[in-house]
Amino acid sequence: MLVWFERQGRTDSEGVTEFEKGKRSVNPQAIKNQGGLEAGDLFGLLALEEISGTEIRCLKERRYGDATYLNLGKRVVNLIHPSVSRMLDLLRVVYGQFWLPQLPRYDSREWSLGSYCCDVLGLEWSLDEKGGRVSFLPDLTSRFSPVVVVSTSTKAFLTYLTRSDWMELQRLINMSDDVPLAGRILSNARSLKAQGEIRLAIVVATTALEVAIKSKMRQMLRNSKECSDKAQVFYSLSLAQQVAILGSTLKGVSVAKLEQCLLGIQSRNSVIHEGAHPKEIPGSQWDGLFNVTASLLEPPTYKLPLHDIGIMVAPDDVWSNPDI
Repeated sequence: MLVWFERQGRTDSEGVTEFEKGKRSVNPQAIKNQGGLEAGDLFGLLALEEISGTEIRCLKERRYGDATYLNLGKRVVNLIHPSVSRMLDLLRVVYGQFWLPQLPRYDSREWSLGSYCCDVLGLEWSLDEKGGRVSFLPDLTSRFSPVVVVSTSTKAFLTYLTRSDWMELQRLINMSDDVPLAGRILSNARSLKAQGEIRLAIVVATTALEVAIKSKMRQMLRNSKECSDKAQVFYSLSLAQQVAILGSTLKGVSVAKLEQCLLGIQSRNSVIHEGAHPKEIPGSQWDGLFNVTASLLEPPTYKLPLHDIGIMVAPDDVWSNPDI
């Protein structure tokens, strides 16, 4: 498989090259002299050496949704994703191009196979390039991801900004206190999870938990050096032991949440110590980790809204009684 960037854009009279999709007025010499270039879209060519007559007929006759076409589509996706994803990871991590988006894996809960091949990968096929290219569409199911409402409970919607939150925000802006480090790390962990970076997210999430615990202990013992000195033995305990002890003192954190947090720590340990590559970690474990960490942070109360929950319209009495 070959991948490349095409020279699209224009070079002005001063020798500065700017990307412009579809325009091909680039001076090759100017590229050598310029320190930073926007590359635009990534292109690729995958040549299948083993393809059956049945598969070729399926393509030619455009049998969208046919089992043969679907199986071929899955084979193509499984050939493309690992290599391209690895290349992007290397560009982002080793070469510092952190702004490059991750190539999402095919997930039937988010896309149809045809939508993934067309909308995400932009695939086209051809037998010999002479007859032009045709869109590679294993099926013709909706090109757009369905909107999934994760929860319609009032409690879930109240985790977003409310009127009182906006008033509190105004007060916080006028304060000189910085956002705590544990809070920043927790936010990064939630962002990584939303992006599908499961291994990194679970490591960052437990790091946020560790930082929050140390911060909480310092706050609790700040008025007594003797107590602080005696409590140093606490830090020799494992993270799970610290959570089991300190977590039991937290208001609003149930035993079930604590237990799920402990399971989340186990998932992190398997990644760190055993090199595990979990495709998924149960949502309850994330919920436990995030909630325990947020509960350890000093006021204001840290909220954990769900991602893309949708919209809810309800009368005043519903919003005033979230248990409905």
